[in-house]
Amino acid sequence: VSGVVVEADATSRFKADDLVVAMFELPRPLNGLAEFIAVKESLVELASTNIPLVESSTLTSSALSAMTAANKYCCEGDRVLVLGGSGGVGCFLVQLLKARGASFIATTSTQRELMLSLGADVVINYQNENWFENSDLLKGRQFDLIIDLAVGYDAWKKARHSKLLKISGGKFVAMTSDNALAEAHNWWQLTTVFVPMQWRELWTRFWPSCPAYIWHNGLDVKPGDLANVTKLVEDGTMKIVLDPVSPLTFTEKGVKHGFKVMQKRCAHGKVVVSMQS
Repeated sequence: VSGVVVEADATSRFKADDLVVAMFELPRPLNGLAEFIAVKESLVELASTNIPLVESSTLTSSALSAMTAANKYCCEGDRVLVLGGSGGVGCFLVQLLKARGASFIATTSTQRELMLSLGADVVINYQNENWFENSDLLKGRQFDLIIDLAVGYDAWKKARHSKLLKISGGKFVAMTSDNALAEAHNWWQLTTVFVPMQWRELWTRFWPSCPAYIWHNGLDVKPGDLANVTKLVEDGTMKIVLDPVSPLTFTEKGVKHGFKVMQKRCAHGKVVVSMQS
């Protein structure tokens, strides 16, 4: 979320009327759709006066997740494939992979011009062609890194069997669950979603004929990360992409429409709700 400080503790480094951005408190993104919200100071950072608050709100989860993934897994010269590049995380990730020095970036998306403008070299329209059967990718050098933002377990199977990903040194990074539409409402459901992924990450470490499978905890942020991701926008390394429906109004109709766009998995950029009319 982003907004204006109404009240702060006397010992806080923030004061009333400060413009701030704030990350939600783990483990779940709750309470953001409200006119007022109480947040821990450790999750807050001053917003840039050069970035509209509506856009700044996109930086505290999706951009952070993209930044940690790019910094952690991409090396200079890597060939990278991003599955689902035009979503809220993907639009940030493609730009940051390019900034990290990736030599070649392919992505799956229906938004070809948008992806090319963000730094992708090849865009595969998944509605017309399977990425794991693309002749240009199959004829090229194997990928060092595949990052899955949209597909799930099937992408991991296809990456292995198609030989698109290097066996030695190759990394498959899952930033979505095995079932991209999985729901978890209790601890047992949460266990069934994540334990298989953690087990896969463990056994691929010791299996020499298999690329490494990595489940990425995208919100494992460190002090200063919020400020750093804001600087990336200020210095032009990364631009913010809002879905065409954004900003939505803080009404029942507006909020429901936002959730509908996300549920259909057809967002191109970030879906944002504005409390101001």
